[in-house]
Amino acid sequence: MEEILTKQHFAELSKLVNEKIRGLCWLHRHGYESMMLFLRLILFAGAFGLFALPYWPARVIGMIVLSYAYTSIAITGTHETSHLSYVKSAFVNKLWAYFFSDFWSSQSHLWWHYRHVQVHHLYPNVPDREPKPFYFPWINRYVYFFVIPYLVVFWLMAYSIKHLWKKWSKLSAYLLIMLLGWTLHVYLFVSIGFSVFASLGLALLMRSLFSPIFMHLAVFNHIGLDNP
Repeated sequence: MEEILTKQHFAELSKLVNEKIRGLCWLHRHGYESMMLFLRLILFAGAFGLFALPYWPARVIGMIVLSYAYTSIAITGTHETSHLSYVKSAFVNKLWAYFFSDFWSSQSHLWWHYRHVQVHHLYPNVPDREPKPFYFPWINRYVYFFVIPYLVVFWLMAYSIKHLWKKWSKLSAYLLIMLLGWTLHVYLFVSIGFSVFASLGLALLMRSLFSPIFMHLAVFNHIGLDNP
């Protein structure tokens, strides 16, 4: 008979994992992750410098590398902070969650922690317990696989707002921080001579170019085989 995981099982597993983690040195627990963030930020800055050159090959290559660096920072940081494991301090971890998730990625860290940790990891592919936020049977299959992934940023924003609806202080904080993140990325392109409208499009392109990696490898991989 199949056993459904409960919060007690999750707590027991967390205890075992935490005991293992405490036996590791700082470098293995957080050092390598910090180093990767530093290198990705350098890559992001370098790619932007390449994109700023007024030559189309530089701008094509620059945008590809820029989007790769952006996506690497977004996915890794959001995942680790959603598990409260990016740093040891719970408070500092939450500050990083605001940066990686709300500011950098336009999704509420509160929603993603709920969706990813409290629901998915507790009830992975249990149809009655885990909702189907990626299930859109009315969309053409080719559009679903090859167009929708590039619009994932709007999907993240919509589900964040839905989760925080009527929690007005938390929703306001999310919207403010999310808009500040967009402002930064748009301003980067404005600073090198693009119009605000063009800069908004470039910021969207930067955020979306590698989205199929997230959708195809992470999201679709988590859909159960009995889910059409």
